[in-house]
Amino acid sequence: MENMDEWLDEYYEERGWDIETGRPNKNKLISLGLADVASNLIKQGLIK
Repeated sequence: MENMDEWLDEYYEERGWDIETGRPNKNKLISLGLADVASNLIKQGLIK
């Protein structure tokens, strides 16, 4: 199972998702043109 956890962490990191939550990170949302969504999620404490 340890290898699977490592693989999943790498998968999330490669795609710009938070490893702990599986949510897209701020930079990923901005790159998709969703800066306003990123800002709102940060204010809500849902992403860093």
